[in-house]
Amino acid sequence: MTKTLASFILLAACGGVAVGKDPAADELKALAGMWKLVAVEVGGKAVPKGELLSITFALQPGGKSAVRVNGGDEFETVSVLDPTKTPKTIDIDHRGGLFKGQKQYGIYKVDGDRMTVCSTPPGGKAEDRPRDFDTKASKGELVVWERQKDDKKR
Repeated sequence: MTKTLASFILLAACGGVAVGKDPAADELKALAGMWKLVAVEVGGKAVPKGELLSITFALQPGGKSAVRVNGGDEFETVSVLDPTKTPKTIDIDHRGGLFKGQKQYGIYKVDGDRMTVCSTPPGGKAEDRPRDFDTKASKGELVVWERQKDDKKR
């Protein structure tokens, strides 16, 4: 018994056992960095690339983001992730900008340097959170972000 307890303590000290691990904090840390909008879909239809706004955001490990639209002033959002749900969920709280005080409720997935988010429009309700990434039958909007390799491209 003492030997087992000693092994457990050693593993925990070396990081071999996840004691008190926070999946959301780990996910935010992994996603931290600069992201750029590359695609949007609404009502099952893609927005033409020439009509996309130039939007970037710098995600910090704590969930805060500095968002910039068309090179203008930055405003803040705060994202709360739950990577333990299927699909993973995201709640976005707009702290500034055009949608200040409004929230969006969505789901997300990450594939390499691409993050896809399907969410309610700003001001949506938690119960309207999309259940899949199909916008044809929902009021959701799907956005695709691409991680920027050079954070100075803001």
